[in-house]
Amino acid sequence: MVVFAATPGQTLHAGDLVAEVIDPINQHIERVCAGVTGVFYARIRDRYITAGGELGKIAGSEAFRSGDLLGA
Repeated sequence: MVVFAATPGQTLHAGDLVAEVIDPINQHIERVCAGVTGVFYARIRDRYITAGGELGKIAGSEAFRSGDLLGA
């Protein structure tokens, strides 16, 4: 289960808490923190996620990739 601490449109700094992922079976909570400073502009709609899933997107000031970023 996902519990978001950040809201879309919020400016985050690297290390800020974005969400907590709660495993009710194993009673474990995993904190998910921002890896970059930027604007939290998108998040998943569902409250459940599987291991390795994407929770959201943060637009930072530096590109991680180059080339055709919007297409295949």
